Amino acid sequence: MTLSVLKSGVFNIRWTYAGDSRPAPFEVPLEIVNPNKDELSQKKVVADILKINSPEKDTTFIVQNGATEIFTLKQMVLGKYFNYIDTIAHTADGSKGVMGLFGRATTNLFLEDGAYAGWSRDVPNQKNESLRFPAGNSYGNHPFYMGKDGAANWFGVYTNLVAAQDWYVKNEDFNGGNVYIQTLAAGGLGDIYIMMAATPNKVTKLYHSIVGKPVLTPKWALGWHQSRWGDAETSYLQNKVDQYKEHNLPLDVIWSDLDYQSDYKSFTYDLKHFGDLPKFIKDLHD
Repeated sequence: MTLSVLKSGVFNIRWTYAGDSRPAPFEVPLEIVNPNKDELSQKKVVADILKINSPEKDTTFIVQNGATEIFTLKQMVLGKYFNYIDTIAHTADGSKGVMGLFGRATTNLFLEDGAYAGWSRDVPNQKNESLRFPAGNSYGNHPFYMGKDGAANWFGVYTNLVAAQDWYVKNEDFNGGNVYIQTLAAGGLGDIYIMMAATPNKVTKLYHSIVGKPVLTPKWALGWHQSRWGDAETSYLQNKVDQYKEHNLPLDVIWSDLDYQSDYKSFTYDLKHFGDLPKFIKDLHD
């Protein structure tokens, strides 16, 4: 295990699988997540942020902002085919817990008690179904959450993990306090980043310093798009383009959903129903 503080002030806890001769678990490439670990501050800073409790059986790592505890790593088990992390997020009274974790549609910004699955797929119903077990898969997967600490500052926790994963959340109280969070994943390394700042925006900037900034939206993407499931052949798409022209309506992009694929296989198209798709695309571009 290594404990370090990045130049940005983000604290990192990282441990790896030290098992038998089988291949090591998948590690997220630095081309995707690169926190500039070559720019580490002095070890003394680690002592200022980390408090280590060593009971008779277990060692607990507590990350704190000054005298305020914000995150506790209670237990970690890392194997070839699984990854288990048992943690506590210490939030302020009245803050309603933590928010974040994956793509979900809900009227409640903060995470309620329940199971949250991180395994991106095309979800037909974006409604949050995480309050029952097993949790439904999510459309987007960013294992990152934020909370407000007891000193009125904010903190964020990012787990650098891309394996299929379930997160179990249990709030000690609906009005803030300890939030017990357990993560069970089908592999991966242990790599947790804890960041602290005065506002949620500043915490988000620290998160971006690790995973990178969002890609700048291309100009054409800001126009009017037409998309739906069920356009069974190219003529359906052409008919829509023609109607936009007929009614003098703007149209920047037209999408074909999975209908165009051959047996839903990526990088293919249905030669029977979409055989003229290349010509259709060329005509649009011209």
